[in-house]
Amino acid sequence: MSPGDAHAIKGPLRTLAAGSLDGDTWLVGWFAQPDGSGVVIVAAGAAPQVLEAQLDDDWGLRAAGVALEVQEAGDPVPLGGDEEPAGGFEQPIEVTLGAVQLAGRRGERDDLRGSLDSVRELSAWFGPGQTIAVNAARPRKHKGHESDSVRAGVAEPQGTAAIVDARLSTTYAADGRPIRVGLELWSDDEDRAAIRLSAEARGTVVQASQAGWELTATPLRCHREDVTGAGVYLLARPS
Repeated sequence: MSPGDAHAIKGPLRTLAAGSLDGDTWLVGWFAQPDGSGVVIVAAGAAPQVLEAQLDDDWGLRAAGVALEVQEAGDPVPLGGDEEPAGGFEQPIEVTLGAVQLAGRRGERDDLRGSLDSVRELSAWFGPGQTIAVNAARPRKHKGHESDSVRAGVAEPQGTAAIVDARLSTTYAADGRPIRVGLELWSDDEDRAAIRLSAEARGTVVQASQAGWELTATPLRCHREDVTGAGVYLLARPS
């Protein structure tokens, strides 16, 4: 594989994230290879683990050295954002990690082609079946968020309107770690107010490498109106 190829995603980008609402236990998975190989980062009390993992076409997940079971917790919702067609979906899930039940989400983007400079993904959960995810991909040799291709999905037990505009802003520390995140989502329902989320970093930041990508996972405390939840900010850059 040439250096330029390492910056490209060959097939659908699949990711998942889940955790406890108190933020003490969380995990995030990244799968960007056509054969389903990837990595899962698990933080569960002791030192975080970076595990080689395999995801099959039906979302069956295997990770070395840990017992994981992923189940659907709601219907898939289509991704929306700044371009058409959006391509992909979001879906709430429940993850069994050992004896612990975690709320979370999984999703797929099938519209990413060519070399990328970065992928940013915010995952947030506020209880079973209540998730928000936004994925922002930046083309290679582009600077600034105005070049990002942004996709978002919101899952709620009562249903939600399709997202037509998503704006993700990130404040970084001097060493490049994300420390604060803001999100605004507009739906195709003109009578509905924008969904707004704010989040701040908490806990241990974990770094990993996988097939030409450097990953940084930051656990978050998330706020939506008067509801507090948890989440993970995943930053992926070509190595």
